[in-house]
Order: sequence, then structure tokens, then C-alpha cells
Amino acid sequence: MVNKVVATDISPEALKTAIENAKLNNIHHIDFRLGDLFDPIMEDEKFTVIIFNPPYLPTSECDKIHDRLETAWDGGFNGRKVIDKFIYSVKNFLTNTGRVYLIQSTLAGIEETLNKFNRQGFKTRILARRKYFFEELVVIEAEKQVGENAY
Repeated sequence: MVNKVVATDISPEALKTAIENAKLNNIHHIDFRLGDLFDPIMEDEKFTVIIFNPPYLPTSECDKIHDRLETAWDGGFNGRKVIDKFIYSVKNFLTNTGRVYLIQSTLAGIEETLNKFNRQGFKTRILARRKYFFEELVVIEAEKQVGENAY
């Protein structure tokens, strides 16, 4: 049983759509918050599971459309701008046995993500893969390690 669900997004439009979807599907126990990554989360809030679908596409200056929609896919020059910020912050918001599930493109360096999670004290594995024309998407599980389980 889930005690609490918190959903955050930096995009007001995305958050509005998520709220409408929840209402349409008769889901009432989600606390929707507007903000960048963990900014809307209080310091003492800890979660057992965090699911993250970051903007992960590498984006050069000529790719930018200068629209708020851009936050959904713009991962910066190498696709890692938001992913790395997330990896270095997430352990502060997980319980001791918390897990992260993150989707990412091979265009943004899967091995680099696994290595950075490992250096932050997580045990990682790839749960799923799907190939597309120019990329492969993977779902990464990162399990927080503490005490005897830590690396």
C-alpha cells in the first residue's frame, strides 16, 4: 500500500496535464508540486521509490526552440545536464532502502549514468531496453546501499 505520492515537474503545463489525467482516472491521493527536481520537496521528506523521466536528449544551441516545451527534452549539450544534477541529489530524498527508476537514451551515455550512481553508493542494473531508429531507451534501477551493503 502506498502512503504518499508526490509528483513534481518544472513545467506548469505538464503538471496541469498530470492533474487532469489523475482526475479523469479517479486518482485522488497524489500531491502535485511545481518546481525544479527536488526544490518542491521538503528536506525531511524521504521516499522509498523515485521515478524520473528526465530531459535526456543532447541539445546544441541550434536545436533550441526557445519555448517552455523545450524543458521536456533539452538535456543540454551532452544530454546529461539534468540527469547528473538528479544523481548527485537523489540520495538525500530516499529512505535507506530506497530505489530510483530512471529512463534514459543511449545518446546521453548509459555507462556514465551507471558509474555515477555507483560512485554515489547505489547498486544499479538495467531493467528494460527498447531500440528505436537513432537511439535505444533504457530503464535503469538504482538501489541505495547503506551500511554493510554500501560499496
